[in-house]
Amino acid sequence: MACVGPWMLGTMILLLEFMRYFWHSCLVGMGLVGLVCQTTMTSLHAVEAAWIHHAWQTDDGLPNNDVVCLSQAADGAMMFATRGGLARLDGLRLGMIDLAPHGTSGLAVAGGFTTRDGCLWVIVNKVLVRFKKGEQDLALPLGDLRFDARVVAMVEDAEGVLWIGYENGPIFRVVNERLEQAPVEEGMGLSFASSLTMDNQGEMWAAGHKSLAKWRNGRFERVLEIPGDRPVICAAKQGGLWMGIGEKLFAYSTRDGLVELADLTGYSPGTRASSLYEDRTGRLWFGTFGYGLHCWEDGDFRRVNLPNQDVWWLSEDREGNVWVGTGGGGACRLRQRVLSMLNEPDAPVQQTARAFCEDQRGDVWVALQTGELFLRRDRRWKHLIAGLHWPGKLATSVTVGRNGDVWIATSEQSLVRWNGEVFETHGLPKKESPTRIRAMSVARDGKLWFGRGDAVVCGLPGQWTTYVIDNGGVEVQAIGHDQSDRVWAATQNGGLYRLEKGRMVFQRFAEMKGAGPVRVFLTTRDGAMWMGTARGGLARLKDGKVAMVNASHGLWSNAVSQLVLDQQGRLWGAGDRGIFAVSLSSLNAVADGRAVKVHASAYGRNEGVPSIQANNGYQPNAMAMASGRLWFASRSGIVMADPTLPGTNLIPPPVSIEGLRVNGREVPVQLSVALQPGVNTLRADLAAMSYVAPQSVTVWYRMDGVDDDWIDSGATRTATYGSLRPGHYQLRARATNNDGLSSRRDATLSLQVLPFFWQTLWFQLGLGGLFFLVTAVTAYRYSKLRTRRQTEAFKREADIQRERARIARDMHDQIGASLTQIALLAELADHEQSAGQAPKEQLRQLAETSREAVTHLDEIVWAVNPRHDNLSSLLEYVGQKAVQMFDAAGIRCRLELPDNVAERPLNADFRHHYFLMIQEAQNNAAKHSGASEITLSVQPKPHHLLSVLSDNGRGFDDHSIALDSLGNGLKNLTARAAALKGNCEIVSIPGTGTTITITLPWPKS
Repeated sequence: MACVGPWMLGTMILLLEFMRYFWHSCLVGMGLVGLVCQTTMTSLHAVEAAWIHHAWQTDDGLPNNDVVCLSQAADGAMMFATRGGLARLDGLRLGMIDLAPHGTSGLAVAGGFTTRDGCLWVIVNKVLVRFKKGEQDLALPLGDLRFDARVVAMVEDAEGVLWIGYENGPIFRVVNERLEQAPVEEGMGLSFASSLTMDNQGEMWAAGHKSLAKWRNGRFERVLEIPGDRPVICAAKQGGLWMGIGEKLFAYSTRDGLVELADLTGYSPGTRASSLYEDRTGRLWFGTFGYGLHCWEDGDFRRVNLPNQDVWWLSEDREGNVWVGTGGGGACRLRQRVLSMLNEPDAPVQQTARAFCEDQRGDVWVALQTGELFLRRDRRWKHLIAGLHWPGKLATSVTVGRNGDVWIATSEQSLVRWNGEVFETHGLPKKESPTRIRAMSVARDGKLWFGRGDAVVCGLPGQWTTYVIDNGGVEVQAIGHDQSDRVWAATQNGGLYRLEKGRMVFQRFAEMKGAGPVRVFLTTRDGAMWMGTARGGLARLKDGKVAMVNASHGLWSNAVSQLVLDQQGRLWGAGDRGIFAVSLSSLNAVADGRAVKVHASAYGRNEGVPSIQANNGYQPNAMAMASGRLWFASRSGIVMADPTLPGTNLIPPPVSIEGLRVNGREVPVQLSVALQPGVNTLRADLAAMSYVAPQSVTVWYRMDGVDDDWIDSGATRTATYGSLRPGHYQLRARATNNDGLSSRRDATLSLQVLPFFWQTLWFQLGLGGLFFLVTAVTAYRYSKLRTRRQTEAFKREADIQRERARIARDMHDQIGASLTQIALLAELADHEQSAGQAPKEQLRQLAETSREAVTHLDEIVWAVNPRHDNLSSLLEYVGQKAVQMFDAAGIRCRLELPDNVAERPLNADFRHHYFLMIQEAQNNAAKHSGASEITLSVQPKPHHLLSVLSDNGRGFDDHSIALDSLGNGLKNLTARAAALKGNCEIVSIPGTGTTITITLPWPKS
């Protein structure tokens, strides 16, 4: 037992030592593995953070997710050849290209390429088809190819020859629209090649089964034997070729030959290079089957994340975006990430920062929302524990002084200063209620300014000056300095104050009404001070005047919490909707009234980072580091931006008018389009082929003759119009890319809206002529009617004047004469009576003359009475007077008058003359005819009035009539008949009697 004990104890000790060594080895091994894994994951993550991709797949309109070829068309659109057809991306819309005329719509497309002359060459169904606008399509059969033959290259050389290479297949050339198979050196098979490229000297190279060949002397000649099968080659910008064989990368030059550079680590069995491409920056992209995409840069491979690990094609567009065709992941665009979230080891990842700053050594100090303090030195992070690493409790703000000192505001009513070696604690003036410091700033004179509750404090330790703000105890959240180094302060309730004559004076600007509290100040070299507001966007204070720039002017957000300038002089802002950048020149143009829109580039979700909402309420919460990178404090963590990436897109965006719909129907787009009459709605699809930041591209449009200014098409990129009148119009479109660069030329579309027939010129001229004719005729008729009415009025006036003259004459000749005679007879009777004689004869004549005067007066009154202005009244009166006259003379009178007389109006002049004519004829007959019977016959005819007066008297010989009363009476008859445009015919036979016939035309009404 005594012997066994020590041996057993030794054995146990050795066993324990072995187990301890084994366990330590395991721990070390696990640690190394973990370290390697961590290093690998860190490297991988760093690459993924540096590059982001956007994929277009079937959900986006891609016909198939197997993209075998990518190219950029002459108009800037990206063309995707897939196993389900050919697709075209115009920057916003992805759609199929209809190849139906060749019976190939929807079939697998093996390749697509656009040559310099604008021709689109498409390989489909083993046929090469050329599409060229204005020319007939050209189809060239490619011969008997394997069903799984894969196009590996489509290249146009300097002479315009199109080269097409197949993997383990022939190489074709298209020369002057003829297809030929490229010959090879004797001993090399026609299908030896698996890759084809053109170097930077314009020479064509092909690589295949253990051979690298060059095109010379009209054929491919072997240059070098290579160690492997199915190699992939591409041109090197510095000369020579890059070559991928399996998982290895080689470089070839005529001087050094083939040199192995590197191979992929951790690759899967069967991995091999599938495509190589060197971009304009010199990065080499190494695509594989089964192991994804890798970037060769600075002598190292870095893997880039893609939705699929099979890379079939690599290319680059004019803006420098790298495009990847994948086997199942669609078409992917790669570009460098502008924004990235802080994700360094031991860093405060996904935590909200209150404030941060960079000191003169390049160290970064970060105060978190939790009050914790972090220090970044030499890219390593350290959590400074309160009371252990620094003499504070909770940090609320940090800033750096002019001399490099770092100031840390604490929650203990004190400031901590780091002078580069040690921390120093400085007390603050006592305050009744504890208040925290939200904002700090250093003036040009080196004094520290900070907001402490409802007061602004400035100075240096031991020399503090406090300026109280009379605002009801609301805390100061932002402090700034203008170009004159005057201090400005903003409070949480929207108050804005400026230090004047030793007191904080409230500032009121009408332009800032409704803008909300000021969250941040930024002074620029041009003398302006910019203020970010909670609801009004940006406010510029310059020369005492305020101008607003907000979302209505194109600013990304109206809530701006952080502002910083980059080394290129652009202003970067962060707010509730994320981070944006805008040039100061465009901001000043809007603020000065010289422009109505700014071009702001927005960053955020499109950068592959989570939704960014900037933190506010503390300062400084944004900074520009000495390296040029920008830091922003967001609610999701610290965001870093590389401002050297945006602003390099110097390619003007091509713009085009892609589609046209009129009244809901598709109309083919041509240089000039004639539209049928009745355009009620018109919509044009606009496109801008820019892919760096397509969400920041703006497309404008204008219809000449309709729009007074350019109109922003918005996110839909459509131009919409309502009813268009017949006529000629021109629709124009232009675009600005993510950096505000405008397209070189406008896209134009001439439109002619045809008129309805009633809108045509000839119809309108005819209608105008007809209207003029009708107007002229109407005016003529109206003028004529007016003239006639005036003439009739004048005639009536003349008739009235004549009638008045006649009445006056009759009154004078008949009544006047009778009255004169009565007066004379009365005087004679009086004289006779005075002489004692009886005036019997005078009294008799007096009575007779009085009766005649009454009769004449009755005739005059009858003639002027309008009730008698008709034929029946005239005939009745004439008949009555005839009977009275002939009864008094003892002569029998026979009247032959019509029984039913038509109503016919007669004017007074006609009735007067007619009555006097009949009376004259009756007087002559009664006095001179010696007749016993007289007949008066009146017959109204359609066009005249016929009156016949006949007697059975002695008659007379009209040649022997003396110029006595009888002759004068007959002459009066003829004269009156002529006055009425009629005639009077007298026929007398001695011993038989006399007949007087009077024919008078009816007077005009």
